[in-house]
Amino acid sequence: FHLSLAECSGSGRLVAEMTQLQGHLSDLLQEVELPPESYRQANSEHERVLDAVRRGDASRALAEMRTHLGATESLVAAAL
Repeated sequence: FHLSLAECSGSGRLVAEMTQLQGHLSDLLQEVELPPESYRQANSEHERVLDAVRRGDASRALAEMRTHLGATESLVAAAL
């Protein structure tokens, strides 16, 4: 999801950075056990970000993405 959004931006640098970050995050997520509901929550957050993007509402998309990233950070920190 995140990499697809980066690709839509048209920024090669953002795509490269997101690719690297996703690789690190994937490694980390394999090491921790997240509760099953965390994946449902992440998908719901992704849907809200995508809805804002589709509507062209950059402010809302940014706010939704910040909420999603904060929630993900909290989940991973708690699992560590």
